Amino acid sequence: MAKILEVSGLTKRFAGLVALDKVNLDIEKGEIISLIGPNGAGKTTVFNCLTGVYKPTGGLINYLGKPLDLKHHVPHLVAKLGIARTFQNIRLFSNMTVIENVMVSSALREKTSFLDIILHVKGFKIREDSIFRKSFELLQFIGLSDKIYHLASNLAYGEQRKLEIARALATAPVLLLLDEPAAGMNAIETKDLITLIRNIRDKGITVFLIEHDMKMVMSISDRVFVLNYGKNIASGVPSQVQKNELVIEAYLGEKV
Repeated sequence: MAKILEVSGLTKRFAGLVALDKVNLDIEKGEIISLIGPNGAGKTTVFNCLTGVYKPTGGLINYLGKPLDLKHHVPHLVAKLGIARTFQNIRLFSNMTVIENVMVSSALREKTSFLDIILHVKGFKIREDSIFRKSFELLQFIGLSDKIYHLASNLAYGEQRKLEIARALATAPVLLLLDEPAAGMNAIETKDLITLIRNIRDKGITVFLIEHDMKMVMSISDRVFVLNYGKNIASGVPSQVQKNELVIEAYLGEKV
């Protein structure tokens, strides 16, 4: 299978603190990959380095077979490359409607000039209708099409999580990064989320997630990478990682 992402020697320092210490990982097209580890292991820092929130101190990132220019690695350009993400803390536009939240992201792929918007020319109206239609289809896909005119702030917590995923999907990603998507969800919501993630993969989008729900991780992942103190300590299929003594020690704090 073709590799979507290859990370080699990824390092991130904050003054004297080494948050990531030569992290390596790879993701193949069509996989669901999980990144796990105890709190403070550096998982979200990996996501932040991949998406331009942080500039890595060292290392290489190859995406679709080409090295990324880490000096000019900024979030909006990363999104245009086809890498989308969600965050640990929900970051919706709370005073906008559900469909408006998705339409904002859909506009990333549309070419509209400021003059078109001011003059409200015919071409702008056609593009706006297209964005609305595509956004509605995404909301149908995630199961929120009956709430398109609700304010995002009025959605239930699990629905807000879904909306954030829809907004990321609206950028037409090749690779979708989900940072603790099941956080705060009950068992039923988590089961629905697992189905949604598999459906996303079936649409041809590769998924890379950080998650603390080990039952979910072990049931959904093709492969798992484990970090502890910013370093790789294990990787492999879920059944291998589950039995790895270094992983058990990292989570339980004692040798087996």
